[in-house]
Parts: sequence; structure tokens; C-alpha cells
Amino acid sequence: MLDIKLIKDKRGEVERALLKRMARNALNLDGIIKLDDTRRDIIIKLEALKAERNKNSKVKPTQEIIEQMKKVGEETRELEINLKKTEDQLKEQLSELPNIPADDVLPGGKENNKVIKTFGQKPKPDFKLIDHVNLATKLDLIDYERGVKIAGSGFWCYRGNGALLEWALLNYFKDFHIANGSAFLAK
Repeated sequence: MLDIKLIKDKRGEVERALLKRMARNALNLDGIIKLDDTRRDIIIKLEALKAERNKNSKVKPTQEIIEQMKKVGEETRELEINLKKTEDQLKEQLSELPNIPADDVLPGGKENNKVIKTFGQKPKPDFKLIDHVNLATKLDLIDYERGVKIAGSGFWCYRGNGALLEWALLNYFKDFHIANGSAFLAK
């Protein structure tokens, strides 16, 4: 997530960089900066109210001060609720921004990418290639349907030799690190 201070301090540079990765109508730095300013204003008001409450807590309370502190307490609660909402909105909008790409990244999507360097010749297998999902299913290493039922979309369960391979790798890495001086920790 981008830092709001970076967005405010180097707005032009950030905007130019982000426009390489997103459409102009989707980029709303003004709204983000306005939300941050609102957040800061709320924090200043909250701190002033807390200072007033602290100042009045050091004197003998009169009926007038008690009534005033009730109002300060209500106003503080309202401001804290508004602060939480504003911070949530700000966090959501900041999380929608992509990371700033390097200067040499071309604008647009992957269709604008260019090959900078290649190494060796691309191998030409003498058999039909299949993707990892079909391969794991065909070899009965992974059960995607059961994983979705248990944990939801995007999850899988290892089964048979797939589960044995998973455990073998875990044990290998555990043993390797212990043999090289790492401490074994468990939660």
C-alpha cells in the first residue's frame, strides 16, 4: 500500500507513475488527499477535547464542569466513530492503488511488455504439454473439489502420493535446517 505522505509530497510523480498502470478516471488522488486531511482534522479536534478533559480532571468538578465533560465525552465518541470510518475509507482507497512501477515500465497492460533478454533456446518437447492443474488431477495428487468444499474457492487438498510428497518435503526442510543449526519452534 502506498504511503499517504509520499502521495502528498510527490503527487505529480506518483500520479504519472500510477497512470502507467491504471486509467485516469480510476485514479482519484484528490479524494485520497481530502480523506487524509479530514482524518487529520478529526485527530486535532480529538486531541483538543482530550486535553480539555485532562485539564478539567485536575480541578474540583462543579456542576457546570460535569455537564461540560458529558458533552465532551459525547463529542469524543462521535469523533472517534467518524475517525474510524474515515480511516477505513482511506485504507480502502489506498489499497486499490497499484504499486508504483519502475521508471522503465511501459504504460499499459502486458500486451505492451517487451522482451529485454533471453537465455538459451526454448525447448520443444516431443509430447503434449498439460498445465499443472490437469497434471495433478490426472496423477491423483491433489483433490481440488474437496479443497473447495472444506476451505472455499482457490484451495485444494493433497492426496495419496501428493500428500506423501508434501510431508517428505516438509520433513526434509525441517531436518536440513536443524542440521544447520536452526532451532525448531512450534506454535
